[in-house]
Amino acid sequence: MCQHYERKLEPFHTHTQWIAEFWNTMSNLPFILIGIVRLETQLVNFRPLYLQYQFMIFAGICSAIHHATTQKWTIIIDWIPIVSSILLNLNYLSYAELPEILILLMAFFWLLTDHVVTPMPVPWGHVVWHIMAAYSIDTFYQKIERNILLNKLELYTLDILPPLTNT
Repeated sequence: MCQHYERKLEPFHTHTQWIAEFWNTMSNLPFILIGIVRLETQLVNFRPLYLQYQFMIFAGICSAIHHATTQKWTIIIDWIPIVSSILLNLNYLSYAELPEILILLMAFFWLLTDHVVTPMPVPWGHVVWHIMAAYSIDTFYQKIERNILLNKLELYTLDILPPLTNT
């Protein structure tokens, strides 16, 4: 009745002996670079989404580790920051508007299609997913941040973080 599904993988070690899925590993750079750039600006300006960008960098690094190795258990490392970010951001959905939510849904839909029907040749479908997800998440965060700052909405932070002040 149910068939075992296994996602088609990029051929291992085609570009270098140290990276199993080269293009899927490299396509995590947008997560890392966008996160670093946004954190850099947070040192100068008040930014309410500091932790989210740290998780974005962490997600890029963990996904790169997963795609760089041939170990199946690294999928857990890949998903830890993703699930953590989703849980952290559930309270921000109320600050989002329809266009931002649609962008996130498009990225999620692309991920599903890449894993189920493979509309693009391997590895390009998953590479597009990484790039689209990094852009979508950043767009979502930027819009939420703008809504928080412009509307002076109350921002609830985790107790582990110091209080945010506008200097």
